[in-house]
Formats: sequence, structure tokens, C-alpha cells
Amino acid sequence: MACAYDTPGDFGPYHSKNKQLRLTSGDTLVVYRVKYWRFEDGSAPALQIEYESPASVADTNAVIEQGIRIWPVFAQYVEAAELKRAIITATNLRRRGFAGFWRQSGEHYGLVAERDKSGDWRFEGRQGVLPPTDHPSSPKIFEASGKPMSTNVGVDNK
Repeated sequence: MACAYDTPGDFGPYHSKNKQLRLTSGDTLVVYRVKYWRFEDGSAPALQIEYESPASVADTNAVIEQGIRIWPVFAQYVEAAELKRAIITATNLRRRGFAGFWRQSGEHYGLVAERDKSGDWRFEGRQGVLPPTDHPSSPKIFEASGKPMSTNVGVDNK
């Protein structure tokens, strides 16, 4: 029998059941969270997606390539929240548990996407324009229950 468990994390708790991101390629990634961030320093708010990277986060080139693949399907949520910044966080999470005691460790690598004055999205500190939003009316992130996640994610968290 499987046990449900939550463990604390850097950006909020990690749950035993997670959202799923369906890429255009048909690949599916585990999504730990989609979170609206407001910053105390006055920086523009951002929407974050944190996902389990199939590659080591130490391989920054692989993480950047994965971020470019994720962007077109995540962009609809960022744009629906009318934001000009987004964060794509690749995580390698390791959990260990025994007799109800759970421990985890992990590494993260984050990419910040910003919309420039011409309306193009780019990763901060990187050359090149990110791909356009992919089919904005088609859900791409699904709750653990299988229900599509609302694109109004930022509205309730502002």
C-alpha cells in the first residue's frame, strides 16, 4: 500500500502526487508546482513552474534546451496572468523514506524568461527569442487528478 506524504522544499512543499506537463512532443514531465511570485524588492511579479528534470541540473545546456521545449506550453499560463516575467525551475529531487519518516534532497537550476519591449520572450542573459505559445486554448498542465489546470493561476495568488 502506498503512503501519501508531503515534504518541505525550497519553494514550498513537495507532494506525493503531482501535476503533469504534457509537451507538444508527447513527453510528460512531473510538475512540482506552478506558483505566482510577488517580490518585496519591487521587481515585476513572475509565474514559476518547477518540474522534475530528466537530465541532471548540473548539465546546464540540457536544462536550457528543456526550458526551450517547456516554454511554448507554459507560456499560455504566464500570458493569461498578464505577466512579463516567468521562472522555469528544473529540479532533481531525491526522496528517501522509512516507517513514515521522509527525507529529501535536491538541486535546482532556474531560468528567468522576460518579455521585451517588442513583445518577444527571452531567457535572461541568453541570446535568441523563445518559441511562441503553443495552442493557447489547449490545456498543457494537468492536476494530479487528471483535471486540466486553470490558466487563471495568477489571479487567485496576486
